Amino acid sequence: MCRLLIGCLMFASAASFADVPQGVTRASPATSFSTHKTAEAFAQCVLDASRSEFPASRVEATKAGKVISVIQTPSADAVALIDIEELGGKGVVVVRSTSRAQPQRDPIVKLARNCQ
Repeated sequence: MCRLLIGCLMFASAASFADVPQGVTRASPATSFSTHKTAEAFAQCVLDASRSEFPASRVEATKAGKVISVIQTPSADAVALIDIEELGGKGVVVVRSTSRAQPQRDPIVKLARNCQ
């Protein structure tokens, strides 16, 4: 009986930790698309569109373009990373998100696509 109880407690605690959202990494689900905007214009569009829900979002310059960290509060982990690379006047956008939704239903992907 004791082993059964311990086994159930271990299973329940493991299941509860599985639902804790982790920060965004390079291994997070990703979707990509192209844009006719420059990295600067695209980043500004995303920041303007996400300001109400993700006011702590920030942009960092990279060698090839910009990276937007989509963040709700200053002390929270990023819920998404949006990489914008400029290639010959056009941009390639890669959105990595912690969302388990399909890319076409992910609100951050929708937000980024609206800035396309």
